[in-house]
Parts: sequence; structure tokens; C-alpha cells
Amino acid sequence: MRVPDTYEDILAQARLHSIQGDFEKSIALYNRLVERLSKLKPELLKRRPELRDVHHNSLAELALLHHILGNFEQSLALYQQLSELEGSDETVWHQKAACVLIDMGRVEQGLDELRAEAMAHPGAYETWLLMGRECAYLERWQEAEENLNRALRNATTAESKREVYQSLFELYRAQGRVEDALAAWNHAWEGQSEPDEFFPVYQMLIEHGELERARPYLEREPNALRRGFYQGLLEARAGRETEAQRRWQKLIKMDPFTAEEGTEEWAEAVLRTHSDPQEAVRALGKRMGNLGVALRRTLLLAIAAIRLGDMERAEGALRQACLIRQMNRPRRDKLSVKDWALFDELVADADVKQQLRRFFEDDQHDDPAR
Repeated sequence: MRVPDTYEDILAQARLHSIQGDFEKSIALYNRLVERLSKLKPELLKRRPELRDVHHNSLAELALLHHILGNFEQSLALYQQLSELEGSDETVWHQKAACVLIDMGRVEQGLDELRAEAMAHPGAYETWLLMGRECAYLERWQEAEENLNRALRNATTAESKREVYQSLFELYRAQGRVEDALAAWNHAWEGQSEPDEFFPVYQMLIEHGELERARPYLEREPNALRRGFYQGLLEARAGRETEAQRRWQKLIKMDPFTAEEGTEEWAEAVLRTHSDPQEAVRALGKRMGNLGVALRRTLLLAIAAIRLGDMERAEGALRQACLIRQMNRPRRDKLSVKDWALFDELVADADVKQQLRRFFEDDQHDDPAR
């Protein structure tokens, strides 16, 4: 049982408000905690490492909240403060500060900071990997590939190599370089009899119209909910709508809670078959949890709410989806063109779409960092 108004209690409250999306209360509590801990003598923090950890964690989580909300200057100042604290990992905070610079439009400065950090640790792979990903988000494809290949040369373990190859897969996927993406995927899982997952591959192949090539990967999908949904989607993309509907109707007769994953696919099948949207809301709501949920789940909840005529709930879900986008890399203030494509496909009412268009980017370059 926590003792009220202790450092640990205030930190727990701040984290709870953050998880619930009440960032204003969370920031106020973090500020209160940081102010109290900053008054302690350095000698005390050395003797009490648990207090030092609370101080460092509070600063880091406060910096992240400011970054999410677009309070970039506050976030930068906090990351600078963290990098100067005794016992802190300067590299981590320099990396995070560089990402803030990129998001606030100071792209070249941010990339220069990452490059300097990478050169300061030439044998490590992590900063090269981060720089590759950031360049990919910016669609600086050649730079991204060069940085990822440098990360690959520095990666020494199976896990680190897999991490880099998966980033190469996503880079090639974004460019439509299907063969290169498949090669990177195969390299990522060398030494294992089977990959841990298949859905990124068949998703990519369906995206690029390689429907028959997607089938063998899809058949190996162990999650029945996910497999059933994408079997239907593959048929729909091939123009066989009757067969797609048959597969989705079969899917929605299954229990959406049979596995930890696949609820989104089940709910989307409900929407695509024009079944009772309340069933989609029930499934999605039961698994919603906190703000760390997948963006797609929140977007589908908005669509289901529209089908039920609940515009207030739909707008709330879209605001939450935008918040999730702000929490992710690349950080965006609005939902993407790809998100709009799904929304546009599943929402029939033109007036509703016009009313809610403000939650979505106008195009792929509707971002100051690009």
C-alpha cells in the first residue's frame, strides 16, 4: 500500500493520469515531483539511489509528455538537463533531443546531432539505426539505406541484426521495393526454422497487388482471426467480393477474444459485412485499455460509432487516435492518408466525412518536418 504524498505516490499518480490521457494533471504532478526532488542535496541522492531513479524517471517522462504535446522547447530543455545529470546515459538523451529537433522542423540540426552521436560511438549500431529510421520517415531514402547498412555492419548479435533487417524491410516496403523487402525479411529470420510473425509480409504483398504471392504467407498465419480477415481482404482486392463476404461472415461467428491479438481484424470484418456495429464497439471497447492501444483499433471504434449515429463518441475516438499518432514515430498531429483511405472506404455518409476530415492529413507531406 502506497503512502499518500510520498515521491513514489506522486509518481504513480502522474503515470496513471498519463495513461488515462489526462496530460494536464500528469504534467502538474511531474512538475511538483521534480521541484521537490531538485531541492534535495546531491549527496542525499547519491546515498539514496531509489530517489535518484525517481528524479531521473520523472524528468524523462515529463520530457516525453511535452514532446507528445508539441511543447518542443520544454522537452529539449528537459533532455538537456537529463544529459547533464550524474549517472545518466548521455547518448539516450541526445538521441531523444535530436528527434525533438526533427519534429519541430529543425531537421538538418537534428540529423547532425544524431550523426555526431553516431561518430562518437563508431562501433555501436543503435544511433545509426535510429538515424536510418528518421531518414526513412522523412522519405530521404538513400540516406536511410546508407545509415541502416552502417547499423547492420555494426550489429553483432542475432537480435540486433534482426532489428536492423526489419527496419530495412519497412524501408523497402515504403518504397515499393518488394523483392528487396522480402530479401531483408528472410535475412531477419536466418537461423530460425520459422519467423515469429508473417503478417507484415502478406500485408505488404496485398498492398502492392501481389495477391497470389501473399497466399502462402497468409496460410502460415497462426492467428485464426487475423488469417480469416486477410483471406477475405485478399479476395476483395482480387474483385471476388462474394467470396470475401463469405469469409468475413464465417470470421465474425468466431469469438473475438480467443486470442490476445486479432480483435481489430474481427471488428473490421463486422464493419465490412455491415453487421451490427454495436458488436464491433463491444469487442473494441473491451480491449481498448489505455492510450498505448493500436491506432487502428481506435480508428475502427470511431467508424463503428458513426454507424451507430454517435458522433460525439466518434469525434472522441478520432481525437484519441490523433494523440496516439503524436506518441509514435514518426510524430504526426493528424491521422495519415492511409488512415483516411480506410475511413473513406468504410464511412458512406459524405457529410460525415466532410465534417471529420479535419482529423486527417491533406496529403502525405502535410507535416513541417518533411
